[in-house]
Amino acid sequence: MPGLSALALGNDKILGQGANGYRRQDYLSPLLISDPVNIGSYSKWMTVTLAGRLVDRKQLSWSTQIHECFPNYNTFNSAFRNVTVEQLLAHCAGIQKTTTFFNHYDLVFIYQQALMMEYITGQEWESLIHEHIFIPLQITSARIGPVYDENLLPKAPIGHELPVNSTKPILRSMLTPNILRVEYALSAPSGFVACTLHDWTKFLYAHIIGKTTGYLSKDTAAKLKRLYISVDGDGPGVVVYNRA
Repeated sequence: MPGLSALALGNDKILGQGANGYRRQDYLSPLLISDPVNIGSYSKWMTVTLAGRLVDRKQLSWSTQIHECFPNYNTFNSAFRNVTVEQLLAHCAGIQKTTTFFNHYDLVFIYQQALMMEYITGQEWESLIHEHIFIPLQITSARIGPVYDENLLPKAPIGHELPVNSTKPILRSMLTPNILRVEYALSAPSGFVACTLHDWTKFLYAHIIGKTTGYLSKDTAAKLKRLYISVDGDGPGVVVYNRA
């Protein structure tokens, strides 16, 4: 890849941060530590944390069922009538990944949860994520959507891919407006958040100390790191491994 940015967090503080290389292959626009980057599926954890904030405010419950949130539920698949918020977020709702189902089925859980939160609050997900994540944690660089465009010189890092049997990365194609609109509608709560690495650590740190600052209740802070079932696998928004 033409550039790399990294940050180390330990003992409740940033131990080091640096960036090297370029934002785009073959263009000498340096990658900076202040550059926002798309954090991909870490957006899921932000959406799950949003759910936790609503639970703490009694606007939502981990046991809230899908049919309770949508007045037109009779038009939905009846097999999922009693699926709960917690089951959706822990990928334990019974939806199977098959060749006939949406290829990115893991996004469906977060997308469905975002719709439920929009319905019960009367606010759009974008408004909720600003109110409960970006503003209280002072994540000032955050935005929703791709951080780069086709301008030269680039103002932000651009995604690249490394072809098989090649040592030179190539530019990842920009999504067309139509595809971007569809992808955004489905995937924004799962993968469209962007921010600097420094701001990203504010979110991580909030999960470390959230129960002492009041950002999250003690029970919710623990719930967001706990497995739903078994000793390895999915919790609400995170994958947990038993290192014992």
